Amino acid sequence: MLEADDITATYKGARCKMPCHTCIVLQSDLNNMSLKLENVPHRTHENMKQVINNGQGKEYSVHSVENSFWKFL
Repeated sequence: MLEADDITATYKGARCKMPCHTCIVLQSDLNNMSLKLENVPHRTHENMKQVINNGQGKEYSVHSVENSFWKFL
């Protein structure tokens, strides 16, 4: 879903390391049938904020987007 990728600031593309916009799973594990759901963390606001603050955005296929609404607060 391209809209979800835009909302979550996830890079689009087949060559991304972690292309899923709802979870943190490597591209190579997307078809892994033995992967257990409890071993797949979700992309939460807190997780992605920490990833961006740590400078790991490229590793998690996420990019920082300036929030224009914060300018008015």
